[in-house]
Amino acid sequence: HLPRFAREEEIELRDVRMVDVLESALATFDDRVQRLGGRIEREVDPAGTMRGDPEKLRRILLNLIGNALDALEQSGTEGPAIRVLAGENLAGTELWVRVKDNGPGMAPETLDRIFSPFYTSKESGTGLGLAISKKLVDAHGGSIEVVSEAGRGAEFLLTFPKLRREEAQR
Repeated sequence: HLPRFAREEEIELRDVRMVDVLESALATFDDRVQRLGGRIEREVDPAGTMRGDPEKLRRILLNLIGNALDALEQSGTEGPAIRVLAGENLAGTELWVRVKDNGPGMAPETLDRIFSPFYTSKESGTGLGLAISKKLVDAHGGSIEVVSEAGRGAEFLLTFPKLRREEAQR
């Protein structure tokens, strides 16, 4: 992960249907979710399209969903579940994606540091997954936020402009 974090990655823009990116990322975890005895609930607007790099967007989602599964697995959460929701804002200018789990949540001191490079709360983590994800979200002109409370799960909110700033000004 270190070389990936250290270099500037080129974003190859094209029209991307967020539902396709989400389904591709979620399919990666089918076996793991089954082994865990968990479920992933989807509530996705299939019409949401944006300008972005589908592989970079997929990597962001893989990281968020993988982290949620790690937390559920490590905590032994009963009835492990992840909700993935996606849609667009009322103005039709942005797409949003929420990844929410019913896991152990995070303490405030963890929340303050999770996007910092090399910070990890995992035994075998590198501390680069969320830092890289944030960097990729920023490169798309988007934002990433997290809300969590110890014992009450975690929720990540991604927001992306449907068009890049320079494209919208044309």
